[in-house]
Amino acid sequence: MVNGGVTKNYPSQGGLHDVDFCIDQGEVVALIGESGCGKSRRLRLFNRLTATTEGRLFIQGDDVST
Repeated sequence: MVNGGVTKNYPSQGGLHDVDFCIDQGEVVALIGESGCGKSRRLRLFNRLTATTEGRLFIQGDDVST
């Protein structure tokens, strides 16, 4: 799903750096982590509520970054 080392920079908060992973069709995935570790930020990138700073997002081979 995420390919190409996606990065999202936030001027005052750091950001997500070089996120790269794949979720196969039919898989169920949960994002687990401490408060403030970037779970919601990742989800906002996937559904295009937030644009990436670098990298591209693909869902079933389609670039959803555009």
